Amino acid sequence: MITLYFTLSAAFILIGFVLYFFLSKSFSPIPYFPTNVIDIPVIEKELEIKDGDIVYDLGAGTGEVIFKLAEKSNAQFYAVEINPVLITILWIKWLIHSNRKNIHIVGKSLFDLDFSNATKIYLFTGPYVMNRILQLVAKVKPENLQKIISYRYDFGELPNYLESKYYRTVSDTGKQNLYMLNVRIR
Repeated sequence: MITLYFTLSAAFILIGFVLYFFLSKSFSPIPYFPTNVIDIPVIEKELEIKDGDIVYDLGAGTGEVIFKLAEKSNAQFYAVEINPVLITILWIKWLIHSNRKNIHIVGKSLFDLDFSNATKIYLFTGPYVMNRILQLVAKVKPENLQKIISYRYDFGELPNYLESKYYRTVSDTGKQNLYMLNVRIR
């Protein structure tokens, strides 16, 4: 009986520890929720990745999207994540990925990152940081950046320095909405 008590106590402590790392704002301002794998083919189609593209996944989590996209392309992929547990998972997946030479793991806050060379950006962040992200996008070279796709959350009201060629919701085959922005910086 005592062994069962200690085993259950250890299990609860371990679960609490894991939840703390995945959901704590001290490691990331945005809790971890994975992109649904059903939506990845839609994301891939809408990003239209070509060889030579530089694709950033801001808030990469465990890398489900970036590793799937890297299977079929010689583009350069950057998985940006701040949570140390998720970064460890990214590195483990990177070690066994067939196209790891084109995948770069960046363990820092997306707000401290220079992604001015990006041609495509995929993000799954919270709506409360979208305005800050769009301010960073304004620093990207307009001749480089072609498209931003946000999973689940819309861009909100676009700042006056951004124009969108088109803005639409794509939900025909996936579970969540994708919000797409073709960027033209004034």
